Amino acid sequence: SHPHQEKTDVDKNMLYVHCRTTIDFLRTLVPYPVDLDVENPDIFFVTAQTSGTGIGEYTSFKVLVPCEMNGIKCMFNALNITDSSSTITCGRERLGQPHKYGHPKLEVCKDTIIGSVDYGSQTVAMSSMVFDANKLSKQQTKSLVELPELNLRVLPNVTGEVDIAQLVLMRYGK
Repeated sequence: SHPHQEKTDVDKNMLYVHCRTTIDFLRTLVPYPVDLDVENPDIFFVTAQTSGTGIGEYTSFKVLVPCEMNGIKCMFNALNITDSSSTITCGRERLGQPHKYGHPKLEVCKDTIIGSVDYGSQTVAMSSMVFDANKLSKQQTKSLVELPELNLRVLPNVTGEVDIAQLVLMRYGK
């Protein structure tokens, strides 16, 4: 149910929410041997609306943790809620992304961007930001968005038990 061609993003709107948390909490999300920055226990909540070729339009919500793997700075993808079954199948099967089906939204209400995530009948996350509330430079934005994404790809055997677990480093736009 997913395309066998590479997908290309034509248009993408994103809302990044940056939070500080505890290193103990982050260790519950990130597998060994991935290294965390113990001085900066950060977590990002990202809502994105994407239009492109190969998969079409979809909205996703991710929980990303800055980390390092074999000397490469990256973002560990701890959760991804998406409103498109093609995106879920492609991302889960090919890339190991931890997709779940839900209803993330990113909308503009006058001078405010509002991101929300519904999973089942419950709203499980909500964020808002006034336009340009904390504007990043183009270089800061580029360095954040271009960080490779690290996914834990779990391949079960016929009984459903974990057979293979791989850490997959994915670079967007490369």
